[in-house]
Amino acid sequence: MRMVWSVLGVASVAVLLSGCLPPQPVLAPTADPTSTPIFASDGEALAAAEAAYGAYLAVSDQIAADGGADAERIAPLVTREWLPSELDAFAKFGLSGRRQVGATQFSNASLQQLFPVSIYVCVNTSNTGFVDVSGKDVTPTGRQTSFTFSVEFESQLADPSLLLLANAEPWSGASSC
Repeated sequence: MRMVWSVLGVASVAVLLSGCLPPQPVLAPTADPTSTPIFASDGEALAAAEAAYGAYLAVSDQIAADGGADAERIAPLVTREWLPSELDAFAKFGLSGRRQVGATQFSNASLQQLFPVSIYVCVNTSNTGFVDVSGKDVTPTGRQTSFTFSVEFESQLADPSLLLLANAEPWSGASSC
């Protein structure tokens, strides 16, 4: 009988404790009053993305003009995660024995999203070509020269308004060219 009372006592305490304790409060996240948006407007974000992409293309063109040599020059303009893709592409280009002549241009940039900043952009390579080690033009005839890309950026830690290229992929949707 004593055992029955002990079991009932423990069970009663368990029931009382489980039913009598108030539920844990649900905490809703609150806005941090000290945080401010990186960009004051969509236009400011687009301008920063255009500046970052323009700087990226200028260095990329220079590396290609040098036959892929010293590709690490691109590192300050891209994220650490994206850098291996860039280095691999330049290494493959270097093995081709070609050099790029001319400069890549872009136009019609439009803001795709604000966080992370990403844009659609028309990349135009009609003013570029390729030469081999002897300087002979080896630019493919009939090549496509306008491409729409979706380009994503991440903010730099030191200055969040300066953007690093984090991803660039051909866009299969409507062309911005």
